[in-house]
Amino acid sequence: MTVGYGRVNEWKAVVGEKDVTYAQLAGSGFMGHVDYDIEYIKGHSTAHPINIWGAGMTIGVTDKIDVFGDYYKNVGLDKDPVAWTAGIGFGHQDNMHVGSFRIGASYVNAELGAVLGGYTYDVSPLSYLTKDIAGVNKVKYWTVETDVTIAKNVRLHGEYAFNVKLDQDGQNDKNLGAVSLNYVF
Repeated sequence: MTVGYGRVNEWKAVVGEKDVTYAQLAGSGFMGHVDYDIEYIKGHSTAHPINIWGAGMTIGVTDKIDVFGDYYKNVGLDKDPVAWTAGIGFGHQDNMHVGSFRIGASYVNAELGAVLGGYTYDVSPLSYLTKDIAGVNKVKYWTVETDVTIAKNVRLHGEYAFNVKLDQDGQNDKNLGAVSLNYVF
């Protein structure tokens, strides 16, 4: 089990927020076939009420197949926006074993205020909810993602989001894809 707590000063992913508390509890159970995490994110300004609780779980159905999901809710806002995912994965990618891979497919359903974003170069449809794009309050889409170890400590990652639906006047977005090369030091 892992327990963590921290305070962040000026988290750029949270617009206008200068002081954020973050706590996490994570672990494994049932002989390594179940992984879980519980997270709490609290903003300390009154301008952007952030009070997000969330949890995620991955259950190993077999040695090669797992199902996973996440659920997050911001109880600091009037409408209590939620974000959830559900998916299935095949394989186990390991940075030390060349040729190991994992491929997964998931459905994502997220509302404005439940997702904060986590990094600068986000090419997923969730970026509609973390940037100032007028009129977009909800995003739903399917995604396929894969990781392959191509050399020791070198991983090729790819993801493709499709069937992207926005709640902005019935508009839908084009499919989005990304490929990255990741090194482990």
